[in-house]
Amino acid sequence: MNINWLVVLALTAYAAEEKLKNGVLNWQLAKDQVKFTLHVDPSIFRDYDWYGVAFKENLTQYSMADGDYSVVWFNHTNPEKSKVHHMNTIGHHELLHNTKMYFGTQSASSENNGLVATWTRNLNESTNQTVTLVENKQYLLLWAYGKLQGNSMQHHMHSDRYYGVVTLSQNHTGDAENSAFHLVISWVTFYLLL
Repeated sequence: MNINWLVVLALTAYAAEEKLKNGVLNWQLAKDQVKFTLHVDPSIFRDYDWYGVAFKENLTQYSMADGDYSVVWFNHTNPEKSKVHHMNTIGHHELLHNTKMYFGTQSASSENNGLVATWTRNLNESTNQTVTLVENKQYLLLWAYGKLQGNSMQHHMHSDRYYGVVTLSQNHTGDAENSAFHLVISWVTFYLLL
């Protein structure tokens, strides 16, 4: 990480923080909403096209299934036009774009050659395409980054996806850098031994 980018993060006050590989996810809880802020490291903004985070209610299922995703698609030439997309795998095995946006305010801006994206979600509200976000509840946080080809997300590498358990609270701090790559190796080894 670039030192200027770290200084900006240190000087910015957020209620909750989860450190990600090459990024940070912050959130602030209000009466009926949660505001998320994703700081994307300059190296990821430069070399990739999207960065996504997902909340899952099942804390032990590390697959993409039943995830509620917020995916930032980068606009490299005009970072302020980068968009946050709501996607899900709830009841499906593939990532689906929602036809209805479930976000409130969203914005993006450049920060020391990286990107900062914000979006809001309602608390205590769910649909058949969202996870109910509840204050002080634990969730499995999945995150990954990858490339776009045209308007299609390309599959991320196994080494570019991670997970961690978070508590959606004002004072949460954590480090969700558990690599999902070891899960793939464990699965292959298990089946080879059978």
